[in-house]
Amino acid sequence: MLCCMVPKGVRKLADRGKGLFSGRLASYCNLCSLYALFLFECDTLSATARVCPWSHSVSDLSRAVRDFKGNRLMRRLRSSVLRRYRDEGLNPDDFCFAIDDTANPKYGKGCFRVGRWRGSKGNYYGQKVLVVSMVDIKRGFAIPLSYAFIPKKESEDYRSGLELSLELLQEIIDSGFPRLHVTADSWFDSVDLFKGLAEIGLCYSGEIKGNRLVKGNPGKFVQWQHLPEYFNCKSRIRLRCRLENQKVKKRQKKAKCGSESVIAIRNFKKMLKIVAVYNAKNSKDAFAYYVSTDLSMTGAKLWELSRARWKIECLFFDLKQNLSFGNLPCAGQQGADLAVCMPFMIYTSLRLEPPEFWGLDQTEPIGTMVKKIREIELSRSIGLIMHGADCSVVKRLSARRSLQRITKKPVNKLAEVA
Repeated sequence: MLCCMVPKGVRKLADRGKGLFSGRLASYCNLCSLYALFLFECDTLSATARVCPWSHSVSDLSRAVRDFKGNRLMRRLRSSVLRRYRDEGLNPDDFCFAIDDTANPKYGKGCFRVGRWRGSKGNYYGQKVLVVSMVDIKRGFAIPLSYAFIPKKESEDYRSGLELSLELLQEIIDSGFPRLHVTADSWFDSVDLFKGLAEIGLCYSGEIKGNRLVKGNPGKFVQWQHLPEYFNCKSRIRLRCRLENQKVKKRQKKAKCGSESVIAIRNFKKMLKIVAVYNAKNSKDAFAYYVSTDLSMTGAKLWELSRARWKIECLFFDLKQNLSFGNLPCAGQQGADLAVCMPFMIYTSLRLEPPEFWGLDQTEPIGTMVKKIREIELSRSIGLIMHGADCSVVKRLSARRSLQRITKKPVNKLAEVA
């Protein structure tokens, strides 16, 4: 992959962000280079210098990374998302907040907040990144709004994932976002989370573990039951939710069945709305249970919000597969923040900016748009090499890609002298 000219969208992103930073990161060229690093899936700063001959040296890029402050870029991202939706309005029926964490395997000395973690696919060594996103239910995608690296228990500044989640949500509310429903998977099913969200004026609507003890009456003489036992004899109704912008097979469009009830769970004083969802009306066991602290919510709406949580999983997939999320090998907190924030900015821009910003169809998948950008830049680079052999960019490209320095840092001097 080669990029001899700065891509159109990268130039605009750099123009918007150069006023946020000081030092070497305020350089327009350095910002463009770091955005290009993730857009073109470069593994290292040296690879970026070889792919983008217009970039500064590796040493200059490395010093620029040390000037990076992720909180500034995330504040700019949240304000841009608010401006984008200002005219449409953030209708609580069409949006929700989704919380999830993702594994970022990482090795090396000095990496920020690495350790051994247990994930859904087994144990791994690296970082665990907690992300809060806003899901656009009608359009079918999630926009990242805030993040944190979860520390290990033995670290001095340890805070649990629950505490970090509440802090990130409070930060988002303080930025001007409305109080939307919060959804998460059953890993975040916690009475402490319900209480913390209530304190900041938010409602939880997400999945709950099936081994919870519940009872239909909060009286002290009523016996506790497990969720499957409680819903075993309840009547079932059809549940339907919106499927806009989701390409599913006909057999997957069949409406589910569910039983809903207002019940109490152990260690939580307030009543909750819980719905058990079944694949068919005569199914023996529910495939999932969903809970909401909003008692007025219907079972169909609760199921819809809980299904919207899957969009944050799609967000992680797009970031890791197409934008090198978390892959920058620079040590320290600045490098870790940059490896998360810049993919967030590119992803949000591809999703929300008008078509003329990148010159692409915004309704296409993220992977397709990124591949088109790469092919467009490769074609432009080939044309420049063929018709501009005497220009300085081509000479710099030739020097940086010299075979004599393939295992060393690229330089701007010509590698071979005739």
